[in-house]
Amino acid sequence: YVDRKLYARGLKFEEVVQQLCPALLRGVDADLWRLPQGPTELSLTVAGAANCANTEIAINGVLVMVRTAAWIEPHYQPTEPGALPELRPDDLAPPVDDVNLALLTKTSRFVSFALALHEPCFRGGGHNLDDLDWTLRYDRGIRPFTGVHRLDEYW
Repeated sequence: YVDRKLYARGLKFEEVVQQLCPALLRGVDADLWRLPQGPTELSLTVAGAANCANTEIAINGVLVMVRTAAWIEPHYQPTEPGALPELRPDDLAPPVDDVNLALLTKTSRFVSFALALHEPCFRGGGHNLDDLDWTLRYDRGIRPFTGVHRLDEYW
């Protein structure tokens, strides 16, 4: 899809991707030895989204997710040994700090989830695109992000 859209505008996927810093996009090998095929998912990293216009709500959503997970983690009591804590949409219910209420829409939370899913502070997750439902897993590695409110603090 991305390749066709670029091609329709007179751009070659390979040339566009080679101009991007590898830290901005997931799903493409840095050396382009293997180009993405049909079902390959391309996604922006948080850094990639931060370099796009109109992404403030999504970025703020990621920061709320990180901050919320860091707050929950020390209080987590596993139901079975080794189980990781999970963050779900309902964990972000109001009131959430000073966040714009637009963040709390189901769609905007899902966009933030998609950005956060592969961030190193999380340990994966799952989603149901039809219902815009999601889960993020994390562990003690989330602790340094306690109280993070701005992107520069996150990095």
